[in-house]
Amino acid sequence: MKQKIYKNDDYTVWNTQQADGTSQYFLRYRGITPSDEIEINAELYNFYIKEARRPIEKQRNERRRHLDSKPLYNLDNAIYDPYENLDLQISLEMAYKTLTLLQKRYLTMSRVEGYSFVEIARTEGKQKSTIFRIVKSAERKIKKYLA
Repeated sequence: MKQKIYKNDDYTVWNTQQADGTSQYFLRYRGITPSDEIEINAELYNFYIKEARRPIEKQRNERRRHLDSKPLYNLDNAIYDPYENLDLQISLEMAYKTLTLLQKRYLTMSRVEGYSFVEIARTEGKQKSTIFRIVKSAERKIKKYLA
């Protein structure tokens, strides 16, 4: 039974499970015919899997940093001319009052003070996913209130 594990721009790595329970590991470089599959050992197989994951994880981390740095709202005009966006400010304050204490704290830390979700999680002793969910639910509440 053939199982394809990882495929990237340069190569494909997979393993086969034999009836007796042993595994065989294979590697095929891009552009090579299927008959040119190379059997590799488990150590080399693990190395290729790690190398295949690296660009994916790097892209995911860059995306997370990008999402963490996005502001909820651009209030530059409100800072320079508070009367121009007074309705928006009042609505934001009313929406902010509907949040729980944790939502207020984590939203303020991430969007106002500029901390990343990882930094907040470390200081609060929580998982990053927990912080992310709380901040996103706070943002949804605010957006729903403003809609």
